[in-house]
Amino acid sequence: DHTHIVKATVHKDPGVKTGSGKVWPRTKVVSAIEQNTTFVTIFKKGDGWRKGQNVHVVRGPKYIRTDMDDETMSDDLEDLK
Repeated sequence: DHTHIVKATVHKDPGVKTGSGKVWPRTKVVSAIEQNTTFVTIFKKGDGWRKGQNVHVVRGPKYIRTDMDDETMSDDLEDLK
């Protein structure tokens, strides 16, 4: 199924430095967002990490996206393809 992300590496953000990552299945990410946990994409730039976009759950089949597009039926974390 090419419309869903299977898993994502999740890092805690204590505010100073990004913590070590753990791989979560997308269902756990969806559940955490529905319980008000906030997710933001991060990407490597130079010798450090940069914050990207907020991650949301959209639509009935529950896609995870960095935009609120509820017309496109697929997961999309923008720069993290």
